[in-house]
Amino acid sequence: MNAMERRQYEMLVRVRDFGSAFGHLFPPSSVAAANFAAVDAAIKELDAQDVAHLAASVSARAQRKDAACHALLTRLQAISQTARVLCDEIPGLDHEFEVPTGASDVTLLTIGRKFARGAGTYSRQFIAHGMPTTFLADLNALVDGFDKALRDRGLGREARRAARVSTKAILSAGIAAVHSLNVIVINHLAGDAVATTVWNGAQRIVYRKRTDPAREPAPAPATPAPAGTRAA
Repeated sequence: MNAMERRQYEMLVRVRDFGSAFGHLFPPSSVAAANFAAVDAAIKELDAQDVAHLAASVSARAQRKDAACHALLTRLQAISQTARVLCDEIPGLDHEFEVPTGASDVTLLTIGRKFARGAGTYSRQFIAHGMPTTFLADLNALVDGFDKALRDRGLGREARRAARVSTKAILSAGIAAVHSLNVIVINHLAGDAVATTVWNGAQRIVYRKRTDPAREPAPAPATPAPAGTRAA
């Protein structure tokens, strides 16, 4: 939620709390209960969406991608270092398993797939030099994990757009319920000064005013020092 949507959300929370405190003042035939329920439902949907959005946030996806990248790069470097030792036994093997410095994410993914294909031929030699017996399966899992992290990062943009549309729709439904409640409060609680005062504060959305630099007062001109005096 952006700043304006957050203030609208906070208004809905205040209206829900008003309903908890003063809902008993409305007659059973009033539609106030349904409107308070609609406000409560909107808050719950927005809360759930906030949790989901946090889990799929840019920072969370970046952390998962970075972790997957680090794990894959570490394994590729271990295989590359082992290949350098094996090149005494298998000439040229070190060139088949090179990891360039500063490789991009896509390049690293391609290298991972290349290593997974090529290492199978020499799996016995790699294992004999300390690589785990599951190193090929482990490598394929790391490649797949990194690939998924990269794709999730791209899909996150679409998810954020969908979340923004959903947030606006939920807020609109909640605000519509508040507009209906405002009429009901005026009709049923006009004689209750305490309840109407609390309601007016609850349903009010405070929008911060932007400061117009053009309207800011200009600094006062410096007062010239009297003749014959020295500046401090």
